[in-house]
Amino acid sequence: MLPGRACHLCRHLLTVAVVVVPLVAARPAVASPRAVTGVAWLTDSNGTTVVTVTTDTELEPGDYRAYGMPSPPRVVVVLRGISRAMEPAGRVIGDGTLLRVRSGLHRPRTGNELHLVFDLAAADVELLELGHAGGRLRAVFGRRPQPTTSGAPTPVSQPTARAMPTPSPLPSPESPTPRVSPAAVLTPALFATPTPTRETPLAQHVTAISASPRGDGSTLLLVTADGPLPDGCVRVLEVADDPGRIIVTLRGLSAPDLPRTLELNAPLLQEIRLIHDAETSAGELHLVLHLSDGTVSVTDLNQVGANLVLRLARQGPPSRSP
Repeated sequence: MLPGRACHLCRHLLTVAVVVVPLVAARPAVASPRAVTGVAWLTDSNGTTVVTVTTDTELEPGDYRAYGMPSPPRVVVVLRGISRAMEPAGRVIGDGTLLRVRSGLHRPRTGNELHLVFDLAAADVELLELGHAGGRLRAVFGRRPQPTTSGAPTPVSQPTARAMPTPSPLPSPESPTPRVSPAAVLTPALFATPTPTRETPLAQHVTAISASPRGDGSTLLLVTADGPLPDGCVRVLEVADDPGRIIVTLRGLSAPDLPRTLELNAPLLQEIRLIHDAETSAGELHLVLHLSDGTVSVTDLNQVGANLVLRLARQGPPSRSP
């Protein structure tokens, strides 16, 4: 090849390179996957629970929707575009309005969705408000005020304009259960239990047991049955041992579908062993809670319908024998 033609070819290649490089650099960067980075809740004295779900990107009005399901009563909030599963997948709330929130990642043809399922403490609990601000989704749960029946009817005040948009009202359950009182300390008789009917027989089996640590260092234990728990069926016995045990007895119930030993990832609770005593007249199910140390005890007990919520917390230094 002649020297003059070689120089001409080099100048041509340099010109092509100058044109190609900007085209490659102009390609848009791939967005990072969307995920839920936190779930927090706050309960006021009126029994209203405000749940805040934080995401890693800003939300738009079309990124979420909600619908209700009556049996068991629950509200499902769907977050579109979420591509990572929430960790942990479920958390126990147990404040008299909400029992727990659990999540599941779905991948339909329309795109990734994260379903947040809020298990309601009673059928008269509703999703009162749903909206967003930036990367935070705000959901308000509670009971709507009822008009007084004595004297002239008092009109129910309409809610004022809200800063965040709300979706269409959720369908109300057909048969609301009686209003349930907030959590009390070791007094299960104070909690109202729905009157058993042919449609809602009393519980016979425990179907699920889960534990969830809280930010204050305590742990909530949620026991779910296949129907309303009878009044007076729960008994709690604390055993002074090393490291310590708590025996929760459910009279008249069994757990045929659960394993005999449940290993739980909770700071205060190592495992639960299930013992079914069929020698008594009605049968008893003993939940033996193996604790992390001897300072852990049951500080609250809440019996709501088919659910039993116990709060475990440290009370003080363990006693030592002289």
